[in-house]
Amino acid sequence: MLIFVLLAGLILIMTAVSLVSRATSGATTTIGESRTQAARMAAETGFNTIMARINKEDIDTFSTFIDSENKILCAPTTSYTIVNFSFNPDLIPNCDPTNDIGIDINISIRGKLIAGSNDYFQDITRTLRVCKPIANPTQVRVRSFS
Repeated sequence: MLIFVLLAGLILIMTAVSLVSRATSGATTTIGESRTQAARMAAETGFNTIMARINKEDIDTFSTFIDSENKILCAPTTSYTIVNFSFNPDLIPNCDPTNDIGIDINISIRGKLIAGSNDYFQDITRTLRVCKPIANPTQVRVRSFS
C-alpha cells in the first residue's frame, strides 16, 4: 500500500512541476513578444518622425539623421535608427496636383527597446513616394507610402 501512495505522490509532484514549468514558459514568451512589439512601435515612431521631417526640412539636411540612434523622449528605453534611406535629389520630379507623380524611396528603420540587460530589435521597411514642390524645390513632400 505504501508503494501505491508513493507512486501517486510522485505522479502528483511531476504534474505540478509540469504545470509550473508550462506557466513560466508562457509568461516568458509573452514578455518577449510584448518587448518585441515595443521595439516595433519604436520603429513606427521613427517612420512617422522621418515623414514629418521630410515634409518640412530641406533636402540637404536628410543625411544628418541617418545611421544615428534617436531616443524617443516619452519612452527613454526605446530608440530608432534609420538604417537605409538613400536617393538622388536630382531625380525627384516636381509635384503635380493632378496626379501622384513622384519617385519611390525605400526606407528601413530599426526600433530598439532596452529591457534590463537585454536589447530587443525590430526592423521595418517602407516605400515613400516623394516629389518636390514647385514653389520650393529644395524641399520634398511625401505623396504616399506603402
